[in-house]
Amino acid sequence: MESNSFVAATDEQIELLRDGKPLEAFDAFFASSVQMFANDVLFADGAVEGRAKQEPFISAAQSIIGKVEDVVIDEARGLCAFHNLS
Repeated sequence: MESNSFVAATDEQIELLRDGKPLEAFDAFFASSVQMFANDVLFADGAVEGRAKQEPFISAAQSIIGKVEDVVIDEARGLCAFHNLS
């Protein structure tokens, strides 16, 4: 992926999270091999497991407010990391 495209995709993902649309962000941007952590413990190993664990909680919410902080983008390696509080 081109550097500018990667940054634009990262920005789009963060915008979806900030708009309270975490499942949409998950579906659009998370690789099948994603590893998700909660409180420094592996929460889900793979996209199928991660979505299955998140969906019941997200679907039950009346509203979601996303707060994304500490965004780090490594354009050269195509990696991003951030702290998402929702």
